[in-house]
Amino acid sequence: MKNFNRFITAIILIILLSFTFACAPKGSAIDFSYFNTNIHIETYGKVISNQAETKLRNIFSALESEFDIDNQNSLTYKFNSASIGEKFSLTDNGVKVVKAALDGYVFSDGCYDPSIYPLVKLWQFSPNYPVINFSVPSESDILSQLERVNFSSVLLDQTARTLTKTNANTLIDFGGIVKGYATDMAYEILSSLGYTDGYINIGGSSLTLLNAPSLGIRHPRPTENIPNIITVNTKNKIGLSVSTSGDYQKYYVKDGISYSHIINPFDGKPSQTGIQSVTILGANGAFSDAITTATCLKEYSPENHSSSPLTLFIKKIINAYPNASVFAVYDKGNQKRIITNEKESESFTLHDQTYSIYNV
Repeated sequence: MKNFNRFITAIILIILLSFTFACAPKGSAIDFSYFNTNIHIETYGKVISNQAETKLRNIFSALESEFDIDNQNSLTYKFNSASIGEKFSLTDNGVKVVKAALDGYVFSDGCYDPSIYPLVKLWQFSPNYPVINFSVPSESDILSQLERVNFSSVLLDQTARTLTKTNANTLIDFGGIVKGYATDMAYEILSSLGYTDGYINIGGSSLTLLNAPSLGIRHPRPTENIPNIITVNTKNKIGLSVSTSGDYQKYYVKDGISYSHIINPFDGKPSQTGIQSVTILGANGAFSDAITTATCLKEYSPENHSSSPLTLFIKKIINAYPNASVFAVYDKGNQKRIITNEKESESFTLHDQTYSIYNV
């Protein structure tokens, strides 16, 4: 099963690599395997040195050791196995990751919730995705696991650098934001060593650009002729963090119904909002990873575009990060839209003309 999972991970990364750069010159490249996914780092004009490789490996290894939910020696695994009241020490990076998770939880009004892990397991997206014989959970099983979801029961003491478990039934998983945080840390390492061009790609969904002229965002329903739904102009945007969440990344199909890995923490079921993918550029990596997932859960009404929860939430993101760009791809009820704060032709090019652009 482990070999099969590695094979699937490799295939997923290949598919998601359309979420990269349209025309980039060849350069020095290196690959790692952390966070249960592949990491690809590429630089232009300067070869990745042994010093850079070592520093990158050290930060990825440290974050994985602290937060890998499947590693029995990790903090996350020990926290999930602990009794109520137990307290755990965090590293400096650990404090920042947990703080980012708490900020995302509050900012999204609970749509992003790391304590949703029991439901992720119930829907068979962890630890061994994909399973061969997927079955839809019963309503009673969903409700029983839904009762365990409450990230506010996890207490962070930033000064003491500790994490305390206040509810024995709480299980957490920070995998949704660790990759974004890791891309930002990798950027800091490369930038400090004089690398000015290239990108960091973790799992195909979390990226940081050192500097690249354009970014092709993968079409959630690609065709041979249209692999990317839009191309964004990223020229001169140094250190740009990019994150995407979509219903195409992990999903099951049962009796003609698709079940995405994006689980709603309020009803315990996969998202059915019609939002196929969300991409955020320009916020920090950990925040973006959390908030793209949360945005996929926001309801959208084509008849009430301006007042829809999705539209209002995108405005909230832009108010918090004025230089950020948000692209939400929506397809439901014969309505195909891209909801964004950016202007077509000025900032991006649309490749699928069956979608209409709606600005917030």
